[in-house]
Amino acid sequence: MGTTVTNVHVQNRSEATVRLVLDALTQHAAHIEMFPVEHADRADRSIVVVPDDEWVSIYDQDALQQHQLDILAGLTSRATGGAALAVQVYDSDVFIVKLFMDGVLVDGHNSHPGFGGKPITAEGARAAGGHPSSWKSLVSDSWAVADLRACWADRPLFADDTAIRTAEILGCDPAAWVQKFRDFEYFAPKDAVRLHFRSRKRPAWERELRGPARLVSSQLSTQPIRRIVGKPLQLISNVRNAGGAGKGLSLAIWGSALRDGLIEIDELTVAVGRGENRADGTTRRPFRVDGDDQAIYRASLPQQVIPAGVAESAVQANLLKALSAMRGRHIQVCASGRVVKKGRGTVTVGFRVGDSQTNVATKLIVDAPLSRTPRVQRDRWPRPPAIAGSGILVAMVIADSPREYIVEVARDTFVRLDTLRDPTSAFHAAIHSGARLQRPREWKAKGAGFLSGKRWTELDNDMCEAQLVELRADGHGMMVGGAYRPLSAPIDPELETVCWWVRVSGWPIKRIAATTAILTGAIDDIMESELGVQAFVTRQGRAPETLDGTHYESAAGFHGEVTTLTSWATRWLRSLGTEAMWMDASLRERLDTKAEAAIARVADVCELGTALRICLRRQEDLPALESAVAVLLPSKADHGTAIRRAMTRPESMPLDTFEE
Repeated sequence: MGTTVTNVHVQNRSEATVRLVLDALTQHAAHIEMFPVEHADRADRSIVVVPDDEWVSIYDQDALQQHQLDILAGLTSRATGGAALAVQVYDSDVFIVKLFMDGVLVDGHNSHPGFGGKPITAEGARAAGGHPSSWKSLVSDSWAVADLRACWADRPLFADDTAIRTAEILGCDPAAWVQKFRDFEYFAPKDAVRLHFRSRKRPAWERELRGPARLVSSQLSTQPIRRIVGKPLQLISNVRNAGGAGKGLSLAIWGSALRDGLIEIDELTVAVGRGENRADGTTRRPFRVDGDDQAIYRASLPQQVIPAGVAESAVQANLLKALSAMRGRHIQVCASGRVVKKGRGTVTVGFRVGDSQTNVATKLIVDAPLSRTPRVQRDRWPRPPAIAGSGILVAMVIADSPREYIVEVARDTFVRLDTLRDPTSAFHAAIHSGARLQRPREWKAKGAGFLSGKRWTELDNDMCEAQLVELRADGHGMMVGGAYRPLSAPIDPELETVCWWVRVSGWPIKRIAATTAILTGAIDDIMESELGVQAFVTRQGRAPETLDGTHYESAAGFHGEVTTLTSWATRWLRSLGTEAMWMDASLRERLDTKAEAAIARVADVCELGTALRICLRRQEDLPALESAVAVLLPSKADHGTAIRRAMTRPESMPLDTFEE
């Protein structure tokens, strides 16, 4: 999780500034029908004011959104007749600062105006970037304005860094800009002032409902869940009480997943309340009742107290307290058991309190056991990892070649792949420079005409020069380059890597075959030219995320840091290929006669110069192929050894650092 903070800073122009700020906050509270109280436990809103020599900092419990910060900055700058700054950092991704003078917004800077996919024009992005010249009244000289311009033009990995640097340039305490109300909840400087306000209009959630209990579903997700045969099972179902208090809870679980024997239930754990209000869970072993066409698990908690519900309220005097009150009325059941058989079905949990009953249904997809060699950590996956799926066709090739050559192949192959897909609405690019803690340069472009336009030409240049370039669209994409931050050295450089992927789920067989042929043809050319080191084409459940971590490596318990280096790629395979895989002489020579014979039994083998192409005949023979090339498959321990050697590598260390 990144840093998320909100605060306001008012220029301390005189001895009266703190008093003016406190008066302005109190008057604003009265305007929104709140009155001061002495203790925080009676308050609906609390504010901490921390004075300093140059600035007075305000941390408001309720000012979590930018428009709330703008209100505080506007009214305090009007009251003091000076400047006020509204500061927000969101998840270390976005930094926003706005300057108010005498209650009027003068300028603002937003480091990422298109965050979250918001549509924004180039003109809008420039305007959101701010105008440093508008801030010259806060700095001592013109050099500081130039520093501010350079600071905002930079794109560090963490937006906190821009906030801290901006504070330094403006003469503020950088630490004050990356703090929030909760940092002062239990401790504050001696000169800090705490304000507590209580709303005159009381929210409905403070009053408990009367009458019989009434259960309603509070399940957050209705998406199907996937599990693997042989793994433990935990199914979570949630309801809440929207009526009066009750006593006694009866549970029933049924559905086609139980009827057809996909799963078995061993015990139920019931918890009333969430968060601070959560009670200790009560565990029951359900008894099974078999009907003519149904299997039902039942359990009863006759002494279970069900708290009265609270009404939903339009008055949100304190959002956190409102959420806490609602959570205290939740009832959660966790059904624990085992996944027994492959198939699809539903599981329904029925809750009954008195005469009130509600059902929560969950769709369940159970996949076959994940058949993998010991390299893959079986116990790590209660649900299918990405390598267990088949909806994405992925190809990766690692080459010891000039970057320009691999870029040409990557570009031409991507264009051919795009012709087989439906029209793409938009492309998103991220260009990574490789500099430490440097945020990538990103842009979006419309799909129509992209591959013949200016952006495509610019991207071609970026692919030749940047450390890593990502291009993603609706269901397909590619990456060219290397790791974000490789542990490379002149004696052990990174190899060039390109990866393409296409979402093929639901496609006709002929269309998938044509896509596979484009990818295998491009890789054949690279391997036959003796520039390729290894490659694979495979089907998996998710699109690739980085070049230094394949989903096969992730399933084995490691990824990144050394996997793009020459020493690694010439010793270990990055992944198996369900469709095809290639290896050059440096990898082939590690296979003995027995391994070659085992490969030939399950796959078609073709010589491409000094390289070898292996095409599996049947998908169910993948474990046999995996066993045949086990000597080339790294373990988590191998990866750890490689990292240690790379980090302590003397310049004279031989290239083959992974020999036993």
